[in-house]
Formats: sequence, structure tokens, C-alpha cells
Amino acid sequence: MAELMSRVRRTLFADLMAGKTSSSLKSAYLIQFGITARQFNACAVEIEGKIQGLKELQKLHIAQTRERIAQITKQLSLQPNKDVHKRKRKRVHLEQKLQRLELDKARGIVRCCFGSKKLFRAQFHLEESGYASFDEWKVDWQTTRDSEFFLLGSKDETAGNQTCQATEENGKITLRIRLPDALRGEFGNFLVIPNLSFAYGQAAILASLHDCEQRRLLKGQKRDSDKDHGSALCYRIKRDKKGWRVFVSTSIEEPTWVTRSQTGVVGLDINVDHIALMETDRSGNPTQQRTIPLDLYGKNQQQALALIGDACAHAVEIARKAGKD
Repeated sequence: MAELMSRVRRTLFADLMAGKTSSSLKSAYLIQFGITARQFNACAVEIEGKIQGLKELQKLHIAQTRERIAQITKQLSLQPNKDVHKRKRKRVHLEQKLQRLELDKARGIVRCCFGSKKLFRAQFHLEESGYASFDEWKVDWQTTRDSEFFLLGSKDETAGNQTCQATEENGKITLRIRLPDALRGEFGNFLVIPNLSFAYGQAAILASLHDCEQRRLLKGQKRDSDKDHGSALCYRIKRDKKGWRVFVSTSIEEPTWVTRSQTGVVGLDINVDHIALMETDRSGNPTQQRTIPLDLYGKNQQQALALIGDACAHAVEIARKAGKD
């Protein structure tokens, strides 16, 4: 399924960059790839979001490139005799890059390498990249490109998702995924994944499923209040080095605010080996200062993350007790 949906995503990206629209492509894609309308919609939402994100990133790259050109120009004027050839060559390279970026922006073009540019370039330097042959690289390339798929949900659908429906029993979640038509002949109508649990967010997932069930019951009773219930659950199924993982996105109930800035705030300043915490009154005058130790020297990544987490939790607890943002 990941392989099939990845081909849909890559083809759709190319077609959208060619000036076509997802609505005009939908009917043909359902036949060409043997997918459902909802599965196409999931790909369209994902790719259109990716394109929009790449366009925003394109603006950032243009601004950063202009800034780097200006910096080199300033350096050449302040130090006209230092690394002149190297700096001028770098500036020419950046000016050419800026020209390409601005031309793409004017044409509405964004570029995306499904599988990553780094892995794509590895085929030209197999030994340096740790590959014994081109065939070995190609397997890795294809595996990386076909490593995930997205299942779009909606609050008015059963269990919040037409393609992937979750049920809960004894604290465990079972997913039933509706397979694309192209795969049904070989694998049947559904893929069932039982005994799932989530280390983080399971309570929110179960709450959303309960809300969806409330909507179904109220709708069966033909009560208008059914529209006040229901939560969309979107699933991303992704493969990493350890295996396949399931990620769930859903709405959560907004927590009650327990702090406010009208009585003052808590400010933080990050230093080399500690966090300085200052509490102020409503006028911004300092009222209390504290130091939270945070010495990361000699610590590995996991130790550093644990210490940072503890320091953040300490600062949050101080703010919560003070009732200040």
C-alpha cells in the first residue's frame, strides 16, 4: 500500500507542477491507480500542503541567499585584500543560485526529491556512501521512497476516518484499513492491525473515538445535536529502521488556562550552565529571582535531553504555582 500510494503522490506532484488541478485529475487517478476517492483526497491534501510549505521555504531561501550575498559584498569592501578570489567566486555562485530561485518563484515552481537529495546523489559515489553496488543502492532508494502513506479523516465519518477505522477493547486499539481496489484481489478488502497502544496521546485518541460514537448514536436517533460531536482522526503509517509505526492526529480538548499575565510574568534567560528565572509583578518590576542548574558539559544526547526536560518542568511548575505566564 505504501508503494502504491507513494507512486500516486509522486505522480500527483508532477501533474500539479505541470499546471493541472487535483479536481481535474481525480477521476482518471481512481482508474489508473485503482484507489478510492477518499484515498485520492488524502494524497491531494498531503501534496498540496507540501507544495505550499515548499513555496514558503522558497521565500526563506531567497531571503537568506540575498543576505549572504550582501554579507560577502560588505566583507569585500571592508577587507579588500583578504580572500578576494574565494569570496568573489562564492558571491557569483550565490548570485546564480538566487537567479534560479527567483525564476522558480516567478513561474510558481517548487522542487522536491522524494527519497531525499542525499540518498539520490549516493548512486554517483557508491563506495563512499557505503554501497557495494548500484542494485544495493536502488533497493535502499526505493524502500525510502515507499516508506509511508497518509489516511485522511473527517469528523462526520465512522470512527473519524472512512479508510482507517479504530476500535478499542481492554485498552488496546485495533485498526481496520480499507485497502485500495488495486490490492483487493491479492490481499482482500481490509488490513487489520490489532493490539496497538500509544505511549503518548492514547487518552486523546480514545476520547475522539468516543466522541465519534456519540455522533453515530445521536444521528441514529435523528437528533440535531449529533453535529456537535465527532472528531477527525488522521493516520500516518511510516516505516523506519525498526519497523512500521502508526501516527495519529486528532483534535484535543483545549485545556483550562491556569496562568495570566495581568499579575506579572515569569521570564527565563538561558546561560552556559544554568537558567536564570525572574518573576515580575504586573508593572514588570522584579519580585523574585531563582537559578535552575543546567550544566550539560560532558553529557551525551540522552542525558542532556533529560536534564533539559527536568529544568523545563521545574520552570513550568514555578509559573503554575505563581499563576503567571
